[in-house]
Amino acid sequence: THNVANDTMASSPHQEQQQQEQSAHERQEEYLAAQRAAVEAVYVGRETLQRSVEQGEQLRRAETLGGETQYKLDKAGRVLRGMTWSGWVANMFTKPVGAPPEAGVSSSSSNDPPLVYDYVPSGCQETAQAVQNYHANVKVLEACETDEQKETCATICDTMLHAATKALDELKANYPKLEAYAFQFEKDVDQLRRRQKFSQEQTRKLGHIPASSTEGPNRTELFSSASSEASTKTASAIQQECIDPRQQEQDQHLAIMAQSLGELGSIAQNLQQSMNQQGETIDSLDSMTDNITEKTRMVTRRADRLVQKRSWTPVKPTFHSYVAIRHIQSGRYLAALDAKDLYLVPRFHPLTCVFALWKRQGSIFGIKNKHSSRWAGQSLFGTLASSATSFGRREEWEAGDDDWSNTQLLCASAGWGAGGYLQVREKDFGLVIGGCTVEDRNKADHFQILEQDVAALPTELQD
Repeated sequence: THNVANDTMASSPHQEQQQQEQSAHERQEEYLAAQRAAVEAVYVGRETLQRSVEQGEQLRRAETLGGETQYKLDKAGRVLRGMTWSGWVANMFTKPVGAPPEAGVSSSSSNDPPLVYDYVPSGCQETAQAVQNYHANVKVLEACETDEQKETCATICDTMLHAATKALDELKANYPKLEAYAFQFEKDVDQLRRRQKFSQEQTRKLGHIPASSTEGPNRTELFSSASSEASTKTASAIQQECIDPRQQEQDQHLAIMAQSLGELGSIAQNLQQSMNQQGETIDSLDSMTDNITEKTRMVTRRADRLVQKRSWTPVKPTFHSYVAIRHIQSGRYLAALDAKDLYLVPRFHPLTCVFALWKRQGSIFGIKNKHSSRWAGQSLFGTLASSATSFGRREEWEAGDDDWSNTQLLCASAGWGAGGYLQVREKDFGLVIGGCTVEDRNKADHFQILEQDVAALPTELQD
């Protein structure tokens, strides 16, 4: 019995040790699994941030391309307008088309690089510090009041720029997996360099900087903060204490997780900023696309009209059908009650509200009232009228959409050939011809073109 008790007492510490080792092993496995998950999340976040930055660059290139396209369309429209006598007079009293503004950065931009980069990976800390130093000196340069201060600070900024560029090159060479951060740092450095250039352009051309100008109190003030920060980084003696190994493992695990979570937070912040910028760019592209569409139509109309005018054999119109034009918002019908003006009447009349629709080249068409036998178009004074006896250039119309059940009407001769959308006054349902911009198109009223079954159809154009 005594031997059995001794064996039991001897095996109990051994079992406890095995249990402790098993518990420590399971705890380490849990820690490693959590750390692997955090590292995987960080890598996924880096790849997502990199793709987001690349998409942002593509959107910015598309925006730049859209601005160039608008400039070329405006210039082409002005050239085409100047080929007519009235357009030449209009060009004489208007300013020439200005080139699209170059992409630049101002000191008050909402997309400035951050003053401090929080929660960046350890491999990026040196580069982040170099960019921060450069950013701080650029802000000092922008705050300088005298030319001497600007020249002194510009020299310091050049030194900081060289250090930031060198650190960025080392980051690209030594840490290829941190490409997204390197791309962001490179973009921030480029933006800061343009800000520095902009600030220096506001300074007089002073020529060579004297050596004494970099040894005065300004240089001392600029470097005083950096030297004071460096002097405060003294090593403090830490007393070594006996720490529980389990607590030490927990502290080490928490430190690793905190670093990963901090980087994830930084990635999330950069992603949010990137998404906001992309949202603004997409909104700009949306409005820019509408402007390009309208200007393309305008240039096409002017080119077609110019070709038609100088052609030896003008295009002969062809009859399409009899139609009635209904204003969708009010339900009224377009009518010609006399041989002068057009009105919107509340009830449909089989004579005054019916128009013969004739098509010319492309999407151009003309409408001739069945009752008055007059063509609707623009008068010599630029107002809407129904008094022309022939289908001329002032009587050319174009539908805003291919769907004639809900479309806008555009008078092609308005605005020296640029076109003008038909609008309706709310107070008296009067008809006016507006402009051809996106804002005018959005304000233009919608009409429904309804084909009418008329027994007697004309076989040729009757003036």
